[in-house]
Order: sequence, then C-alpha cells, then structure tokens
Amino acid sequence: MLSNEPNAGPSPDSRSDQGVERQIEQRGSVSQPRPSAGRAYRAILLAADGRIARLSRLDAQDDAEALVRAAGMVDGHAVELWDGSRFIAHFPSVD
Repeated sequence: MLSNEPNAGPSPDSRSDQGVERQIEQRGSVSQPRPSAGRAYRAILLAADGRIARLSRLDAQDDAEALVRAAGMVDGHAVELWDGSRFIAHFPSVD
C-alpha cells in the first residue's frame, strides 16, 4: 500500500522511471557520437532499387572527415554514412 506521507519515499513506478533515466544518461543517446581518437564508420552503397550494393568501412577521426570521404564514394550509387547505429547522412546517386 502506498502512503500519502511526504517522507514515504518514491513510488515503485517512479523508482523504475528513475532507473531507466539513469541508464539513458549513462549510455547516452544513440545519435551522439562516440568519443574516441578515431572511429570506424560504415558507408553503404545503394543500388538504384534501394538494395545494398556494397558495404565499406571508413576510418576517420570525426564526422566531418567521414562525410568528405563518403561524399567521394558517390558514383553511380547513392551512399549512406553510418557510425554504428547512428545515421549520419545520405548522398544521392550521381549518374
């Protein structure tokens, strides 16, 4: 039974919410870049029908360098740039 007293402590639901919030703070948002000296990005080359034509690993120091390298891969295929599960950019095909 839950008490209405001010010092009764948090309800079970609020303790659960606080735990989830703490986990999110510890892990960070999926869209946040991972801190490191360099990262392995993924460039996904897409065929005209949207299927994956090829996957390439891009080693870069940061997003800016990875963006430049991925843009240079556009040639007959669209290219998507990813850092793990974080989507960064889509470059349309240049035919």
